[in-house]
Amino acid sequence: MKKIFTVIVFVLCAILLFPSYSLHTSAAEKLTSGYYTYIISSGKAKIVSVDNSLSGDVIVPTALDGYTVNEIGASAFSDLYNISSVVLPDTVGIIGEYAFSDCQSLNSIVLGNQTFSIGQSAFSNTKFFLNSNNWKNNVLYIGTALIKAKTNINSTYSVNDGTTVIADQAFLNCKSLVTVKLPDSLIHIGDLAFYYCKALKNVQYSGSGKTLSKMTIGTNNKSLLESLWHYDGYLFLSNCDAGDINGDKSVDNKDFFILFKYVSGSNVETVKYALDVNGDKAINSRDAMCLLKYVSGWDVEIHYTNSGDSSGGDDQGSVIVF
Repeated sequence: MKKIFTVIVFVLCAILLFPSYSLHTSAAEKLTSGYYTYIISSGKAKIVSVDNSLSGDVIVPTALDGYTVNEIGASAFSDLYNISSVVLPDTVGIIGEYAFSDCQSLNSIVLGNQTFSIGQSAFSNTKFFLNSNNWKNNVLYIGTALIKAKTNINSTYSVNDGTTVIADQAFLNCKSLVTVKLPDSLIHIGDLAFYYCKALKNVQYSGSGKTLSKMTIGTNNKSLLESLWHYDGYLFLSNCDAGDINGDKSVDNKDFFILFKYVSGSNVETVKYALDVNGDKAINSRDAMCLLKYVSGWDVEIHYTNSGDSSGGDDQGSVIVF
């Protein structure tokens, strides 16, 4: 009996001395402020659900109980049939999947200027989404965000200048897309944005290598990453063979003629890191002769020098560096 009493006293003392331990070992606590239920993550508020009595024109607050709202969680506003418009604050950077889906009366949407990630189907089946007048050339935008492209999009598509984010699954299954033109304003391309774009071969990027290095690209975008990228006056290919000057994934006479034109001063696009064919850290006629011998069957060694490599990004995705 004395031992049992001692154990009880010890447990009571532990609870009294360390009350926070027993209170904070579970998942993030859901809090409520007005219409909004939210959780706190890294000192910021993430809205996870909204009372279904919310209606009319909605202005999402910048803060809840003093916590800055920086994320709209998955399905947080979904199925709110009576909201007609929504304005998100500049503090919101992330909009989760299906966040506003099936809000059948939602006809006006304003995103904050710091939005960098939009989940799949975030605005699907809203009145705005279903209005054909909001789609231009089979693509839907909300402000500077590209939300969705229809699968029958043309073989070449130019993303609008000023676009900052491409939503998850935006170009999913666009099998006819061969060339996409991206503006230097882009900061994020979402997960699966170009998934199953089997014909995609070319990416024409209006920015430089410096601006490209700041862009994050989400997961499952293999067709995009393995395309031939055009920027800075050169061609870039993630998996390129030595001597593949034109980036067509073969080394032949066409590569020699392009390299010959390049060293002769002609304005031609080339795979930048394939130019120094003989590996002497200079690009001149000797490289052209080396490549000519190689494609003619001579036993010569050719080189590929890539000064960039792929590096992992943060939770927003991966930074692309060729």
